[in-house]
Amino acid sequence: MFKFFDFPYLKEQLESVFEKNPKVYNCLALIFDLELENKNKEKCFKIIENLVEIDYIRKKYWLWRKQNLNEI
Repeated sequence: MFKFFDFPYLKEQLESVFEKNPKVYNCLALIFDLELENKNKEKCFKIIENLVEIDYIRKKYWLWRKQNLNEI
């Protein structure tokens, strides 16, 4: 099984895509997973706040993920 750490360029690529088109919530969701793997809770909270706004269909899911961040 691979980890995101196996692909160090991935985060830069995703951030570049998201910067060009901030409505691409899938990129931001994957950046969230990368930050979660790094255990960067503060950044994860900021990302989730953004995801709640742009990925309104999964708003409840992101709020649930935010609630569960405290357990990490």
